[in-house]
Amino acid sequence: MIQAWVFSKLEPVKDDPMVVVRDPLGLTEGMENALHAWGKTHTYAVIPCATNLLFRYKYEEARADETIKKILILDRTPLSRRTRPDYHRAAAPFYPDILAQTRPEACIELDLRQFLREQTNDAYWPQEVNEPRLARLLMKYLDGALRAHENLRAASPDRFTDQDLKTIIAFAALGVPEAAFKNLSASEYWKIGLRGHHELRGLEQLMPEITETITGKLKKAPAPFCWLADKYDPDTVIRAFYLSVVLAQHVTHWQTLPANVDPIFGRMGGIAPETLQDAAPKLVSLDPARAQSDIRAMEDKLTVKNLHFLLLEQMQIEARFAEVIEKEQYSELFRSLSLILALDNLCSTHPTQEAQKRVSEALLAKRSQRALVDLRPSATWKILRQAYLRAVRLLALRGQLGKFVKELDQLPETTQVLYLAPGQEKTVAFHVKPDISLATNSERASGEMPWALRVCPVCYERGLIEEISTRSEKFGSIPVLVSYICENGCQPQSGERLHNDPDDKKREYFKKYDVGKLAEIEEMEIPYWYPRNRMMNAPEDQECWGVKWRAGTSNFRTVDELFTKRNLWALAVLFNAASQEQTSDVLRFRLEAILLNLSRMQGNTTDPRFPNNIIRGTYYTPQIMREYSVLPWYAGKIRNLIDGYSKLYPSYQGFGEVCISTQSACSMDAIPDNSLDYIFTDPPYGDKVQYGELNFVWESWMGWNTLWHDDEIIINDVRGKTELDWSEMMECVIKECYRVLKPGRWLTLCYHDTSEGTWALVQDLMKNAGFIVDVSGSTLFIETEQKSFNQLTADIEEMFFMAHRISALTHRHPRSQMACGLYCIMAKGLLYGLTPGEAYRFMVEQGHRCYNVTPFQQEMSHFARILSGELIGMPINEIASSGYVIHTLEASLWCLLTTGSFEDAVLTAVNLGDDTDTTGCVAGGLAGVSYGDHAINATWLSVIVRSSDMRALSQHFLAVIPQEIGIGV
Repeated sequence: MIQAWVFSKLEPVKDDPMVVVRDPLGLTEGMENALHAWGKTHTYAVIPCATNLLFRYKYEEARADETIKKILILDRTPLSRRTRPDYHRAAAPFYPDILAQTRPEACIELDLRQFLREQTNDAYWPQEVNEPRLARLLMKYLDGALRAHENLRAASPDRFTDQDLKTIIAFAALGVPEAAFKNLSASEYWKIGLRGHHELRGLEQLMPEITETITGKLKKAPAPFCWLADKYDPDTVIRAFYLSVVLAQHVTHWQTLPANVDPIFGRMGGIAPETLQDAAPKLVSLDPARAQSDIRAMEDKLTVKNLHFLLLEQMQIEARFAEVIEKEQYSELFRSLSLILALDNLCSTHPTQEAQKRVSEALLAKRSQRALVDLRPSATWKILRQAYLRAVRLLALRGQLGKFVKELDQLPETTQVLYLAPGQEKTVAFHVKPDISLATNSERASGEMPWALRVCPVCYERGLIEEISTRSEKFGSIPVLVSYICENGCQPQSGERLHNDPDDKKREYFKKYDVGKLAEIEEMEIPYWYPRNRMMNAPEDQECWGVKWRAGTSNFRTVDELFTKRNLWALAVLFNAASQEQTSDVLRFRLEAILLNLSRMQGNTTDPRFPNNIIRGTYYTPQIMREYSVLPWYAGKIRNLIDGYSKLYPSYQGFGEVCISTQSACSMDAIPDNSLDYIFTDPPYGDKVQYGELNFVWESWMGWNTLWHDDEIIINDVRGKTELDWSEMMECVIKECYRVLKPGRWLTLCYHDTSEGTWALVQDLMKNAGFIVDVSGSTLFIETEQKSFNQLTADIEEMFFMAHRISALTHRHPRSQMACGLYCIMAKGLLYGLTPGEAYRFMVEQGHRCYNVTPFQQEMSHFARILSGELIGMPINEIASSGYVIHTLEASLWCLLTTGSFEDAVLTAVNLGDDTDTTGCVAGGLAGVSYGDHAINATWLSVIVRSSDMRALSQHFLAVIPQEIGIGV
């Protein structure tokens, strides 16, 4: 209100080069941002000041700035300091020179009396309005003062005395301006005393003639309001009143209890029940914020002893917590303590079910009329409420998990089983981890390195040990090892049994019970629903169902064929039970998280820290598959869920309104034109990531519609989706984004595909839709500390293509190209934040996945040691470092994996001998990526010849490469 009035004074002089505003009463306090914004709009430098020294400094600074053409001086010196200088304080601003060059109209005096006259069209406002103490009160309660002034004019159109002014200010400060200049009954005066009791004592010194009348009326009011005019402290009176209000909700003998909390309450006498019932709701409705503040003050005065007496002894809240939560309308403390007891009861061995049901209903129900505790809930109450509801949910999850366990117990033993996939040929041998022995003897294959060959159990029984290709057609899998845990007190509790176990008894148990139980399961019918969808809904006569189909590694036809019979049964049990619960979304969400981990895609690993051994971004069933027990994995995910809830809810403060839509991006009909402020999109990268195929198993288990893939924006030869289809659909999406985006607003497009032509095509589509590229004409990208494995593997094949082309400049042989490709995978993993060990495992997985094709298949045997995954465990005397490409790659990887710093890795490489410069260079490159340039020894750098030229060349390379090939580095 005052702000608009001030700007109305400034508007007529907005073109003057100099404006002086004097504000001795501080009417512009709190308007700094608005004044500076006004000044910026009208090209003014705004200089607020109250002392001459600061004013002169700011003024001269503004004058020296050639960009500043106009100055507005805001002088807030109080009038008393200007008329009566105090030589012990800083001098008031002095600017007769400035006034001499300022138009009289541009010298503005801000006067509260003038503002009130213009605001009310009443010329009778007295000069005393500008008295500083009265002015501060009037500005603090300005809205109320204007309403009280209306009452004055209604009572007397012409009268306006100094006492009238004080009456206006007093009734506005007491929070009842509508009561000014009216004949009020005694029962109405106690409202004034109760609502404005904090201001009443202060007003007694400033305007005693006004407060005496109010106090006289209060003395005639009923208790406790008459006590406000007596010798009792107002805060004590208010505490007694609201304590009585809270207790009266829960016990009939509430009148006797306040005296036990504070003896002074007893000397005051009792409060009539009808007064309490009438007064409390009225006071809350008149001023909820004041009532809340008074009740909190009452709660703060209650000691532990008081609470023990009131809650436990008198209200018996331990047994009546549900009733208190239902009835409490005023006290956050009483309601919160009741909920703590409810939570304690809920987590006990025998919770009171009926009471807990009432508590849950009370917490979730919406009252027809919101009580005071609902209007301003505390952070403590929010956290307790969330904790209680979370506990209810988690206990329900625990109960549901218990039911799942009981049902799963009906299945044969849920142990871990290691499967080996027999091949088509008469004999098969496989490389596996050294500590999983699948055979008792081994032979050296001709021309190969001397490490053990593990053989298929079927072949072993026939006495055949002959290494052949593992890429031949498979006819299923058979168990070779069982890992078990005894629940009957055996020591040791856990153990293993093998198909060829040296222990006769274990070998017998393996054949009779382990294999027998699995065979028993195969003969049984699963009595629950599970998905039998043909992969990608492909016709029965179509063998290859998608791009991710590969003969020999992912040649399952239906979703259920991706699982062993036992795990399929266990998952069906869990999905069936989860779908029947109120928390089905939560339960199925956790099941979805473990699906592929429990499939035939789970490879074998001996590292207990990383039990999951699935190759990401593809469908691949390894030669050696491990079947994990379903229940421990599911229980682990439930624990993760509980942990997530525990961390999320205490910090949850609400995220506002969020709209989630799953409509097609090609036709966003639900979004109006020009309605969005910002779009972030990460579109599909041609044929690089087959989202539909990779999601198909999850969607089938969740029972979702899997027919949407016809509308997928993808390049997929099997489904007949060409690059033309992809570009046409992408064009629709980009045009839709342009339609819904507000003019002048932004779209960020994240594109990480390096294939030739696609990025240029996307840019053309953006330009055709009307978008303008800002900031940079080159590729923009987002760099994070750690990429997901899906993102990491998405463009591996394209990276291989680039590495092979560069290698071919000097070394075109497939073996050299493979070494370059593997080196690039290792470097890529390190760049994305993986440790050397993690990057090595990633390199091994991707090497096996991508190089089982012509012309690289016949070269795989030369990389057997590197791709065994066991390079880190080899002794130094077996590491060669000649110039031979295999030796160079193997030695550089070994140096990185067996050291812990850049310096150690390079020195180890050089000290291997032979071709030291080559090995040191290759190992140093990986170490530099892993540890960063800051880890390089400064002494080493200082002796490099032409190092500045090399740095300049590197910087030029980094600047050019992204825009040349469309990638971020």
